[in-house]
Amino acid sequence: HTPPEMVFPRAFLCLTVTLLCCVYVEASNTSDSCNISLVYPKVVLSSVDFGVQVIFPPFLGFNETIPEYVNYSTYIEDLPLTNGTFRTRDETDGYAILKFVIGDLKASQGHHNFTIHFTDSEGNSLCEPQTKRVLVIPSWLTIFPPILTAVVAIIFRQVLMALLLGIWLCALLANGYNPLTGILRTLDTYFVGALALESHSEIIIFSFLLGGLIGAVQKSGGAVGLARLLSRYTKSHRSACVVCLVLCLMIFFDDYSCVLIAGNCLRTMMAGIGVSKEKFAFILQSLAPTVSSVIPISSWIGVEVGYVQSALSYSACSKCSTNNATCNPFVVALGTIPYRFFPLLMVWMTIVVCIVSRDFGPMLGAERAVLSLVLAHEPENSSSSSSSS
Repeated sequence: HTPPEMVFPRAFLCLTVTLLCCVYVEASNTSDSCNISLVYPKVVLSSVDFGVQVIFPPFLGFNETIPEYVNYSTYIEDLPLTNGTFRTRDETDGYAILKFVIGDLKASQGHHNFTIHFTDSEGNSLCEPQTKRVLVIPSWLTIFPPILTAVVAIIFRQVLMALLLGIWLCALLANGYNPLTGILRTLDTYFVGALALESHSEIIIFSFLLGGLIGAVQKSGGAVGLARLLSRYTKSHRSACVVCLVLCLMIFFDDYSCVLIAGNCLRTMMAGIGVSKEKFAFILQSLAPTVSSVIPISSWIGVEVGYVQSALSYSACSKCSTNNATCNPFVVALGTIPYRFFPLLMVWMTIVVCIVSRDFGPMLGAERAVLSLVLAHEPENSSSSSSSS
């Protein structure tokens, strides 16, 4: 019998050896028999066109330049698939073009050997034919990661665990249905790649700082003080909704800050005044992102300018100076504000609902349920106060 204190070390050793074997097998499947680099997509779907990026080196050998015209032929399981010609010299200035994409490739599901052969205009081979074994998965499998994420989040109410399982399932499908390789790629590729992006790092750091700020406000009593200050103006159901509306409009610089600060400060007060949690959540979630998205000094403006800059880079403004107002991404983003009909109409609708205090649909049922509970507790409170007197 194995002693109990030796069970965990042996299990850990077996797991380590298994993971190293997976890494070795994956590394052994890669080859570099030619200076021409081929970049295949990480996921290939059946009956869906995909492309392979071709990157030529400046020289094939010692003082051997790339021919001006390069012919290519693609094969799948030694059967001809596509063919074409690359021109490696620019027509105007003669500069070398070293990156191309071979598109319109398609295959059925399963493992396939893709081979690409490069020749010059005279039919001479530039290098050995490059073959790569590619796993083509059914396209309908791509619906399972979001389904798994949603189901786990709803059942267990654990968002982080649900997202982690969804990423792992994507890595599983992209790496030959190997669960151990899926775990490795989840950790060393997708996690590291996500943290390496500047925009993701900014969001993570901002979330940490914002969480610390909210914790400091709560521990110092600032949230309680703000709630007591605003409670002076909450004498009725309508005034409570208006106070929540005003506070959300005041915290316009970030939607997360608006939800956290307003939610923590007004949650108890709104429940005590008789506002249902459904309507409270509707006011917060309707105003927080919409107000931040149309304010040019909010945390949204950086993302919006980035999207506009990406769009302008593919338009006629790609060669235009940013001093020109029509090509400045910040000016273009500001010019789109009057045309953002959804956030503007959503803000207007929330203001009308809070001031008029008219509800409909499921919201009306939730408000009536809370009102019935408040009316049921009022006789108990009055009887207890009269007995104490």
